[in-house]
Amino acid sequence: MRIVIKFGGTSVATTERINDIARKIARLSRGHEVAVVVSAMGNQTSELLKLFHAVNRAARDKTQLSEVVGLGEILSARLMAAALTGIGLPAVAVTPDKDSWPVFARAVDKRSLAGEKINQEGTALIDRERTAEACRKRLLPLMKKGVIPVVCGFLALDNGKLITLGRGGSDITATLLGRGLKADKVIIVTDVTGVMRGDPKLVRVDQPLAKISVKEIEILSRGGARVVHPAALLHKLPGQKTVIMDFKNPNYRRGGTEIVGHIRARVFRTREKLAFLTIVGQKFLATAGLLQKITRVLSEKSISIYGISISENYIGLYVREDLAQSAYRHVYGITHTEPKFKAVSILKNIGRLRVTSSSFIDEPGVIGRIGDLLALNDINILEMNTVKSDITIFLGQPDLPRAYRRLKNMTF
Repeated sequence: MRIVIKFGGTSVATTERINDIARKIARLSRGHEVAVVVSAMGNQTSELLKLFHAVNRAARDKTQLSEVVGLGEILSARLMAAALTGIGLPAVAVTPDKDSWPVFARAVDKRSLAGEKINQEGTALIDRERTAEACRKRLLPLMKKGVIPVVCGFLALDNGKLITLGRGGSDITATLLGRGLKADKVIIVTDVTGVMRGDPKLVRVDQPLAKISVKEIEILSRGGARVVHPAALLHKLPGQKTVIMDFKNPNYRRGGTEIVGHIRARVFRTREKLAFLTIVGQKFLATAGLLQKITRVLSEKSISIYGISISENYIGLYVREDLAQSAYRHVYGITHTEPKFKAVSILKNIGRLRVTSSSFIDEPGVIGRIGDLLALNDINILEMNTVKSDITIFLGQPDLPRAYRRLKNMTF
């Protein structure tokens, strides 16, 4: 069995805990390939953040900031590797300055790192493909030799520059490595017994839940429960066992709460045939109220719009095909009173698909992969629109059933 196990800051807060965890890893690793992910010790990230701001209040150089606050994870990785080798287990600290480093991302958020220990989101776009390749080529050979790689959580490289994944980012590191290594099991070791029905600080709770769905834990995490970083769940593979447990657990092979399932894209199709109205003209973007004139007249006639696109010289509207001629006549009527409009055309027999997943918000390259899949199946895309977690695709109605089947079977 291949296992990735992550330890949070409380778990590695003292050298005594690090030594205790090393002994438990030794028991866990018998007969298994193991990779370890560590956070900074205790509240060290917050302390390092305070030190940085004490000497640089502006904090304009994000690389400098990352290099300072990332020292906590680097120290943890080296201490944990030392503790493992100290009891006879081959181990190596995998830090961003090593050729063995596996986590790559692109910084997209210019905000400062959160001052509190919370699940901060939106700080980086994960490069899944490069990370997976690095896992296969750099970490896996070590693990197959019986060496335990101890990887810094929370950190990534962006074109050689050190960046952070935000507060709680070690959870992301763990599930990301679990994905890249195709691990059988990912264990998130924290300071709680598992996922409880309520907050033990507020209500009396006895036992953790044995299981919880990935969707349920995602909702809880995004709703404020600080059990696992919600973005970490995006990387969980189908069939991969993921468990949350307490660092005090005497045996990491059992116990805790299992997160079942995985976040997957859902595909929907519009059953009605659609038609596409095209209006050409000039200076559409610079002229206020043009789009409103069109949508108002269609609304008055109870004609719904399934999609809109606009550029400087073009406005496109998707409407139901059985209402298309009526829509066409009403839009055509506007061209006589609005000098910016020149001509209107109509294209029928169009289908519409919507693909939705919360993973789309943080994952680059999804649109390209969808386009490639449909192109390989000789399916032409008329237009594609994106809004956060939703991707809408317009295509010829005859291609709709085949495109629907292909996308339903696609792994995002």
